[in-house]
This record gives sequence, C-alpha cells and structure tokens, in this order.
Amino acid sequence: MSQSHAVVVGASMAGLMAARVLTDHFDQVTVVERDHLPAGAAGRKGVPQAFHAHTLLIRGKLILEELFPGLSADLTWHGAVESDSSSDLIWHQHGVYKMRTPSGLVATSISRPLLEWRVREALLREPKVRLLEGHRVTGLVATPSRDRVVGVEVEPVDASVPVDATLLQADLVVEAGGRGTRAPQWLEELGYGPVPVTEIRTNVAYSSRYFRLAGPAPDFNMCILMDQPPKTRVGVLFKVEGDRWLLTLQTMLDDTAPKDEEAMIAFARSLPGPQIARFLEQAVPDSDIQAHRTPTNLRRHYEQMARFPEGLVVLGDACTSFNPRYGQGMTTAALGVVALRECLDAAGEGVPAAGAPGFALGFQKALARAIALPWQASTGEDFAFPQVVGRRAPGSGLINWFMRRIIRLTAVDRDALVGFLKVVHLLQPPTALLRPRLLWRVFFG
Repeated sequence: MSQSHAVVVGASMAGLMAARVLTDHFDQVTVVERDHLPAGAAGRKGVPQAFHAHTLLIRGKLILEELFPGLSADLTWHGAVESDSSSDLIWHQHGVYKMRTPSGLVATSISRPLLEWRVREALLREPKVRLLEGHRVTGLVATPSRDRVVGVEVEPVDASVPVDATLLQADLVVEAGGRGTRAPQWLEELGYGPVPVTEIRTNVAYSSRYFRLAGPAPDFNMCILMDQPPKTRVGVLFKVEGDRWLLTLQTMLDDTAPKDEEAMIAFARSLPGPQIARFLEQAVPDSDIQAHRTPTNLRRHYEQMARFPEGLVVLGDACTSFNPRYGQGMTTAALGVVALRECLDAAGEGVPAAGAPGFALGFQKALARAIALPWQASTGEDFAFPQVVGRRAPGSGLINWFMRRIIRLTAVDRDALVGFLKVVHLLQPPTALLRPRLLWRVFFG
C-alpha cells in the first residue's frame, strides 16, 4: 500500500501550523521553503516583516498550544513576556486611555523570529515531517484533465546547483507561501481563470528598533499609542525576550515612517501620549532601524471561483493579508488552520478524504467563514480614515460609530473593557458587546 503524502509550500507560520495538522492525516508531510532557515531566532529574507512588532492574540496562543502542547512554557523559558492585557498595558485609542485593571486575559510579548523558530523546532520533532529548505516551487503538477493537482515541481534556489526541477508527488498541496504567492498564476495556467480579489489600499509604513533600558523600568510591559482619524500615526512598544524592548512606529496613507534616530524621536513626540517619547530618553539602541511597507489589505476570494482543482488548498497570507497595525495576521492564519483540521476530520482519514470531490473548494469556503470577522474588523477600522479608498461594506459607518463609543467606555467601564479585549483577542464575536447594559451606556451614557 502506497504512503499518503502532503506538501506544504512555505515554512511561514501558516505553513508550519498546517503541516502539524496534516501529520494527523498523512503518512508523510514535506514543507518546501525557499529560504535557508536560521538555526535560532534570527530574521530571514522571506519574512521581511519579522523585525517589526507582532502581536500573538490570545486566541492564536491557545490554538498554537493545542497544536504544539508545551509551546507556551517553551516560549516563556526562552524569554517571552506574559502580561495582563489591561493592567500591564497602556493603550490610548480614539482619544482615551483604557482602564488599567486586572482582566485575567494574559497575552504574550515575543519577537516574530523567536516564535517562528520555536514553532518550527516543535514541528520538526514530528517524525512524519521533512523540511526541504533552499528550494522553490516552480509550478503545480495536475492530471491530464487538469481537475486535480497531484504534486509540485521544485528546484534549488541557488542557480549554481546543477539540478533539474524535481517532481514531488502529493495527495494534497497546501499553498502557504505568503503574500507573494503564485497560486493565482498557477490556477490561470491550469485554465481556471482569474481569482476574484478585494484590495484596500492603506499604504502602511513602519520603522522598528530594539532598545535596552539605561534607567528604571516603566510601569508597563506594553504600550500602544494610536492617533485618531484622520491622523494615522501609531506607536507600539513591547517588552520582549532578552530583556529588550521592541519599538515599532507606524503610519499609513501619505505619511512616512521615520528612518533615522532624530526622526524616530520626533515621531514619538507627535504621538497622543508621552510614554514612548519618555522611554526613548532613557533607552539605548540595540539594533539598527529597520523599515518596511505594506501597500494594501488583500483578500483573494478562492471560495468564489466557479471551479477549483482538487488536491490544492490555499491559506494564510497567500489567501488574505491584513493591515498589520491590528495584529491579526498570525492568529487569523491559525483560524485558517483550524478550518483545515475540521475539514479533514469531517472528511475522514487518508488520501480519498482530502482528494474527494468538493473537498478543496469546500475548504476555501470554510476558510472564508473563519476569517470573515477579522477581515471585517480590520477593514472596518481602516475605513474610519476618510482617505482610505475601497468598497465599504454596508453598515460599516454605523459599526465604526458603535465601536468608537465602546472604546470610549473602556476608559471608565471595566465590563466594556473586558468585553472589548475579548473581541480584540478573537475570543468572542463583536455581537458579544450587544448586551443590554452596554447598549444603554453606548446610546444614553
């Protein structure tokens, strides 16, 4: 009896989590990654955003712990900082500071390179997993009828290596290659036509730097200072592993992020609170300044395609990439992986299940449902800025008004604060805020 085989394109966070789920259903899982991966917590070319502040929302943390038992303790051992999402956080938003009171909602501050490294190490302890690094996928391999993907062609990234493209046969291909995915081109080459796309241009720019403190520690582990629309500036300061602090200064649309020390200080002073500027007065730089830009929110609607080949699924940033200022990317990728697991569990064990008629498109529809709320929240907040161009969802103006009122309540009302934080961390849907007491305070308070 032949062994079942799944191929994951990309050792992204989405790809690593997907590979772990696939080990429950396939005899072998191969992860193909174009980068040569670092041995420790270091950045890499394929993840240019890794240097900047990332937020692992509590829902994402719970999913990761479920996939990789013991991961949270491992991250803490390596220096990740656990903090109460309210009492350890200073957060200014829409003109008010949120209350600082124990919420019981514990978040993790960690650099993206450390998180990815520890997840990768946990995955590679799975005996079914093989990592093929330094290779890129050049195309899909399909049946003569082109109705099913049966593998991928891969080749070394290093052009000096005299090796022809190699065929990796697969019962399921998971495309998790990030925002630069070639899946739309591959599908067009197979005759499936263009993939419908929603694009919202926000032109997010951000600059980041690591620091060490030369003076007394502040009374917070995390600080978020956000301008009110139409101003777009945001400052994010997190305590991370190695007794370091990671500062990310972000803006969008026509504004520019700072690229030198003087500009970084001036940017911090322009924020709607003094905490980050004061921090810089007693902090010592521990890295160079790194800049990055993300031009759009991008959603590829594979679920809307009339035809879709079996044997292929697309998830993570290869499907949907968010405005990074809301910190939803990694957790939304985790929600997509949960959707994949549920589809595989519902279909049953083995190759016929993953290759059954309708499985691939059924998964893309399940993925669309799983990420609908984070996408709505992210884009809805973007449309609070009148300069943002794109198609607004019906009712977005009313939703933004309601959320602004809730946010103002978080300054004085613990019930509103904890409810809002649970929505932010994707532990509850926004409809959980529609409680009679909160509604009364929103409309009449």
